[in-house]
Amino acid sequence: MALPQMPDLLQDRVVAAIGDRYDVEGELGRGGMAVVYRARDVRLRRPVALKVLPPDLAFREGVRARFLREAETAAQLSHPHVVPIYAADETNGVAWLAMALVEGETLGARMTRAPRLPVEETRRILAEVAGALAYAHARGVVHRDIKPDNILLDRDSGHALVTDFGIARAAEADTRLTLTGIAVGTPTYMSPEQALGERELDGRSDLYSLAVVGYQMLAGAPPFTATSAAALLMKHVGERPVPIAHLRPDVPLGLAAAIDRALAKKPEDRWADAAEFQRALLAAAPMAAVPAVPSRAVAPPQSVPRPPRPAAPEPTAPLEWRAHRDAAQEQIDNAREQIERARDQLREQRRAWRERHRDQRDAVRDAVKGYANANWSVARSAMPMQPLPLPESALAQPWQGGVERGYPPVALDQRAEWFRRKVIRSVALLAFLTCVNLVTIAASQVPFPWVMFPAIGIIRGLRRRWRPLAREGLSFSEVMFGGGEQAVAASARAHDTGRAERLVRRLQRRVTTFIIGVVGAVVSFIIGASLHAEPMLVPFAGFMILAGLSALSFGVTAIRVRRTGISVRDALGSSWRDALAAADRRPREVILSEQVARLASAEVLGGPYARAVRGAVDDRLTVRETLAKLSPADRALLPDVMPTIDALVQRVAELAQSLHRLDGDISPSQLPQIEARLRAVEAEPATAPDRERKLQLLRRQRASIVELSSKRETLAAQMESAQLVLQNLKLDLIKLRSKGVGAAIGEVSTATQEARVLSRDIAHALEAAAEVRGL
Repeated sequence: MALPQMPDLLQDRVVAAIGDRYDVEGELGRGGMAVVYRARDVRLRRPVALKVLPPDLAFREGVRARFLREAETAAQLSHPHVVPIYAADETNGVAWLAMALVEGETLGARMTRAPRLPVEETRRILAEVAGALAYAHARGVVHRDIKPDNILLDRDSGHALVTDFGIARAAEADTRLTLTGIAVGTPTYMSPEQALGERELDGRSDLYSLAVVGYQMLAGAPPFTATSAAALLMKHVGERPVPIAHLRPDVPLGLAAAIDRALAKKPEDRWADAAEFQRALLAAAPMAAVPAVPSRAVAPPQSVPRPPRPAAPEPTAPLEWRAHRDAAQEQIDNAREQIERARDQLREQRRAWRERHRDQRDAVRDAVKGYANANWSVARSAMPMQPLPLPESALAQPWQGGVERGYPPVALDQRAEWFRRKVIRSVALLAFLTCVNLVTIAASQVPFPWVMFPAIGIIRGLRRRWRPLAREGLSFSEVMFGGGEQAVAASARAHDTGRAERLVRRLQRRVTTFIIGVVGAVVSFIIGASLHAEPMLVPFAGFMILAGLSALSFGVTAIRVRRTGISVRDALGSSWRDALAAADRRPREVILSEQVARLASAEVLGGPYARAVRGAVDDRLTVRETLAKLSPADRALLPDVMPTIDALVQRVAELAQSLHRLDGDISPSQLPQIEARLRAVEAEPATAPDRERKLQLLRRQRASIVELSSKRETLAAQMESAQLVLQNLKLDLIKLRSKGVGAAIGEVSTATQEARVLSRDIAHALEAAAEVRGL
């Protein structure tokens, strides 16, 4: 017996609310936020699609505002490939909007039936959607949710139409529907900046989402899949998809290049706007792309096509043939020179591609270690085992094309951290092999240090990885003992302070190299003498030569360091940075601006907390100058002043950054608005629908905002205390200089202890604020 059909209560309520304007014929589909009905306009006698927000969602102000925002935003757009909005209103608790009825299906339904679409149809759909987005972006509207279900395909014409501007945001709007750090959209099609929850998105975010749709239309699957939304978002941020040419060789090279560029992780590496993307799609030549890994029968391009031979000169007078011959020979020489230059550049490009490919594989390997839901075997299978194919333009003129588009650039501090881990693993491996070699030497009659051969290979590999870092100005000791971030920061400081700091660092490196040479020579001598191993003379001699050259270079560098006004003792001591600062002869304002820019971002320096950061740095400079004018004996009595000052200034900068973020997340008008809504809901009768649910949600929001506001007040008080402690330390040191160290040292020590305690309290407050902000 057939079960009786359950009545559609929502449809009955819709008919009761707007039945005098529209005849509701039936349901077309349901989404995560609304229900769409087929209806007919009673007055105009035309079919419409009626989109309705259910009452259980309509009471939420943010959801209702997002729903009505679609009508407000889409009504501004009049484009052949944008679904037009006819009317919108809220009647008897039912929020609805009427739009044009598109007879057909969504792109998502089409790809469910046929996962891989024809190339020409894919290019046409992408170009039409890109044109609609270009029109919307020119009017300050960013869609922010481009996906196959929001692209409709007309049944008669086959044209694509963009719909669902429900989370679109106009550039000039002030109302903010989301808080910073909350990703809004569909995870499968989110851009990296959208996945990170950035507040301000531009049209290039829509280009990334559209490129993901195009990738799925051609490849039959999206570029990234995962078992959870968090893992999927991390893949959008950190991984590069398999090129389309690997999955579908019949895709034209121009179309594949256009989509690959739109899939760049950084917005500045993508197309400038949707109009440029549309032109690239329309201009894509209908010829198949060359696979990245050619077959054995097809040889990869090894050189650039030679330029055409110069045309033979026309017959001339007998005495002019030498001039024509010389001119032709000059053209040939110029062409050969261009070809050699092109070959050199092509080799450099291939080398850079190989290095970037290796760095990317290391990046995926390091990243997978931190993802609980990721699978290294899956990520490895998604990685191309060969570098990407050279673009056609790069093959034609390799000296003009760059290699930056092959793979996305990797941050310098991350590359330095990878190198540091590689060195640690290599040293551990060499130590193990050395122990094994010693055991074999003790057990064999013919001792031989075979560990030198793997050591040479490992050192060559480390040298290849270190070369680009050294060109960036990083120090090996800073990378190994301070980590990637500290090494990059030290490199920036060395670049700013100039020649003096570079000389000091070079002097320190020479000392380190000399110690390594001496220790290596002593160890080689002991091993060779105890085991009577004559082959150990080779490493002994090598380490001795290294120590001698280091000592010679140390002497030359020490002379140059003393000429800058810094003694060798200060350069090798723990307070060498203070000595550098004292010897810096640049204007105080220049030094102050550089240190402030290194401590805080431009957004913080443009806000109300710039004065606090600048004042803290100014106090530190004053303290450093005061200490520099004391005698070495007096400075030795105050060893903890500058480390404490540096830590406190760093805390002030962190407080300013945290307060700036909290100010962006919390609006002063939010708490009064929630209080007013809470009083309104409490005034409703107890039998009102969803009254308890509303009260729970509103009370939870109020508690979160109150807690964030309390943390903000705590951080503001901590910043004020830090500023006062810094000023007290500065005044106590000035008093110390005028009264003498013996008379004022007690006050300075007390102020230093107070600064340490305050620095620890600030660190705890910052950790608590970060935990609350992450809830």
